[in-house]
Amino acid sequence: MKKILMFSLFVVSLFSFPLETNYKIVDSSNKFATINGDVLVGSSGIVVHNNIIIALAEAVSKNKLKYLPYTNLTNRALATPKITPKVGDTIKMYHDYNRALIIAPNQEAYLNIKSKLKDVVDSDLFVAMASDVTELEKKDFQKFCKAYDVGIVYFDLDKNYVVDCNTFKIIETTPNKTKPIYKKPLFSSYQLDKSDTNYINYYKNLIKAK
Repeated sequence: MKKILMFSLFVVSLFSFPLETNYKIVDSSNKFATINGDVLVGSSGIVVHNNIIIALAEAVSKNKLKYLPYTNLTNRALATPKITPKVGDTIKMYHDYNRALIIAPNQEAYLNIKSKLKDVVDSDLFVAMASDVTELEKKDFQKFCKAYDVGIVYFDLDKNYVVDCNTFKIIETTPNKTKPIYKKPLFSSYQLDKSDTNYINYYKNLIKAK
């Protein structure tokens, strides 16, 4: 019984991502903010001033964030607000982390991971949007994430890597007891050509995993 309980706890922690959390800016310059709490390095959030999103922020240390341009507006006819973040403004960290894209080698692995996540955006939508599925690039993932409000990408490789969509930085790494073999770029119900590419190494290079 004890072994079963330990395994159950491991599964919960393996697929439990941070929930959106509000922090206050306690110090701010043109490029950086200090917040009143600790966050995951590499994670991102949106900077909100008077209920208006004015910037993105990337955690460069536990409580120091770097400001980034906010480019997620779908209506290009609307001007991006030119407001400088100030002390007292809110940074909503882990924005859209409840929605994920899964990169897995086959249907079995994909469905197993999907069953443990709250909201997964179908990989078929990603394949349909990608410019070249056999040579996926960072921009393909980020374009998709913006279009479908996805916060994280889950890579099923030699380890399990959780990547922030905005920063494309790894925020969590956990052991992978399976040995995934990629015969095509990712699982999709579309008919994808088989490839000789070593996608485990390809994706690890893409996300700069060691």
